Amino acid sequence: MRVDFPYRGYEQIEPVDVPDDNVMGIYAPAAYDNVDERQVLVDGFSLAIHSPRLRDAVRGARRVLILIDDGTRPTPTARVLPFVFDELHAGGIADDRIEFLQAPGTHRRCSPTS
Repeated sequence: MRVDFPYRGYEQIEPVDVPDDNVMGIYAPAAYDNVDERQVLVDGFSLAIHSPRLRDAVRGARRVLILIDDGTRPTPTARVLPFVFDELHAGGIADDRIEFLQAPGTHRRCSPTS
């Protein structure tokens, strides 16, 4: 199997050939048509898997720090945060006890034109 890196900033990375025996699978996010995004988020925040629900996990906490990525990532932060706030408020966390830290991760090197 040939693995390419067709991403801006990765043009200098050569394709890699991986023996088929070493490939466990090819995974990609599933695409769904006609999904009620709001309902998916409501369900997702109410059905914690192998952990307490967010509102229960923060009970008794003095402060909460939320890590967010930057605008170069496709995360729908503005659509998800209201649900996070609802859970935090239900757990007794007031707005003045919530802080944000931008966690941009790894980016390509900056250049004079970027």
